[in-house]
Amino acid sequence: MDFTAIGLNIIKRRKSLNLTQDDISERTGITQPNVCKLENGLNSNPSVNTLQRIADALGCDLLYLLETESGSDLLNS
Repeated sequence: MDFTAIGLNIIKRRKSLNLTQDDISERTGITQPNVCKLENGLNSNPSVNTLQRIADALGCDLLYLLETESGSDLLNS
């Protein structure tokens, strides 16, 4: 799984909503440092629950976070 791509998708969606990492932290209960690690691809084992909470906070589907630029999802990579 490409955790850098997941992080970039989180950043892209978060910024499109004008949200900060602190906003995501407050909405999910995930600490801001952990949100930062996820965005920078430094967490190589995020749980599905964690990713789903972030997707919910960003108002998007979990599959959006897992998409690559080529349009394929990271689960099948």
